[in-house]
Amino acid sequence: MSCGLSFVDPQHVPQPPPQPVQPIQQATQPLAKDPANNPAGAIIAAIIVLGAVFFVGPSTCGTFGGGNPSRISDVKFGMSKDEVRELLGTPSNDQSMNSAGMTMDMWYYGDYQISFTNGKVDSINRY
Repeated sequence: MSCGLSFVDPQHVPQPPPQPVQPIQQATQPLAKDPANNPAGAIIAAIIVLGAVFFVGPSTCGTFGGGNPSRISDVKFGMSKDEVRELLGTPSNDQSMNSAGMTMDMWYYGDYQISFTNGKVDSINRY
């Protein structure tokens, strides 16, 4: 008696002909190790460097960019850039950016960062 199932011998099932195996091709050009030849790498490197400078501040190795480090406590919120420069001297490094009609400047004196918004001191940080 049959229940409607039939069994097929796997040795007698027709198989498709084997396909030839393609060899793996090697790259025709060496990988770019020079950022000038790798634009994506150059962009990533620039983002990392700018992010480090913006969030951490430049490394000044403890050198005070002119002026007297003991006078940093004399800097007050709302002082102008001219007043700070007169008090502390020329900063060891500075950055400026414009956004939404506001100008932000960051001046670095050794391990201190003084931030200005529209020309007035709005923060003083030590790293």
